[in-house]
Amino acid sequence: MPTIISPPKPTKQVDCRSCGATIGYTAVEVKIGADTDYLGDTDRYAYIECPCCAHEIRLPRAVSTLY
Repeated sequence: MPTIISPPKPTKQVDCRSCGATIGYTAVEVKIGADTDYLGDTDRYAYIECPCCAHEIRLPRAVSTLY
């Protein structure tokens, strides 16, 4: 059975525009969302949730290669 020696260190960081917190995150914590316009076209984006205020923080496309 594997054991955790230490938690993974954040690889990237971003500032929350809502509360001002600086948040470190790893690729495992990134989620994918989708916006749909009135014509039915869908755009996907990567985001994380701020642990302080639960605000959705969208990540720049250059930062995420998940979509």
